[in-house]
Parts: sequence; structure tokens; C-alpha cells
Amino acid sequence: MKQITRTWIMALLLILIVLLLIQRIRMLDDRKILTVYSGENEVKILVELAQTEEERAMGLMGRENLKAGRGMLFYYPVASRMSMWMKNMLIPLDIVFINAHHQIIQIEENVPPCKAADDTDCPRYTAKEPAIFVLEVPANFSNQQGINIGDSVFLSPSFK
Repeated sequence: MKQITRTWIMALLLILIVLLLIQRIRMLDDRKILTVYSGENEVKILVELAQTEEERAMGLMGRENLKAGRGMLFYYPVASRMSMWMKNMLIPLDIVFINAHHQIIQIEENVPPCKAADDTDCPRYTAKEPAIFVLEVPANFSNQQGINIGDSVFLSPSFK
């Protein structure tokens, strides 16, 4: 009897471990590699995708930290002079605008969170020309990694 109970417990633990691994793999699948080519410099960034209106509206709100080498990539199906803001953000960021040719067209560095009570008092950071991607990375990351306007951006084949 003890042997049967022990076998069942081991089987249940194995199933639990497999389920946890599957969940972890799914979480990692939501993150993709973006590479910025700056001269001879190659910067890889593990990004979360924000493709839907809901994902873009939520963005990185409420995050208490964002590790170096990580970020969020906002995708817009139609190129436009889009605007970003820092409402409900807890950490400063660099905001990088990328055009349809996968070139960086603008970098807003070390943008602070907006602490204004009224939404209309939060500054907007608007692309000076049409963009289809916006990359948010930790504050000063662009400068530290030598990322510049005109650099090329490559999206790994795992992007859909």
C-alpha cells in the first residue's frame, strides 16, 4: 500500500513539474529577440510584443523595473507619427521610434514617468516621421549600448 501511494505521489510531482515547464516555455515564447546593428556594434534585446490595442494601452505600466537587455516592442500595422506617454509608469525609459525600413528614426532618452493627476498634463513623445515600431528599453540603455539614429533593426524569425 505504501509503495502504491508513493508511486502516485511521484507521478503527480512529475506531472506538476511538466506543467510548470510548459507554462515557462509559453512565457518565453511571448518574448522575441530584436537586434540593433550600430556600425560594428550588435545589440540584442529580449522584447515582449505589444501588438493589440489592449497590449499597447497597457505597455509597461506598473512595472517596478526593467532589466538591461530587455524591453517592449510596440507594433502598429500602419506607419504614422505616433505618440507615446509615460502615464502610470514607475520607471524612466528610452523610447525608440523605428520606421517601416527597420531603421531607428528617433530616440527619446531617459524619459521620466508622468506623475500628473490629470492625463492632459502628461507630455507626449511624438515621432517626427512615420514609424511602425516603438521600442521601450531601460533609461540610458540606448546611450550605454551605442544605439543611434539611423541604426538598423533586425527582428528574429520568431516574430510573426
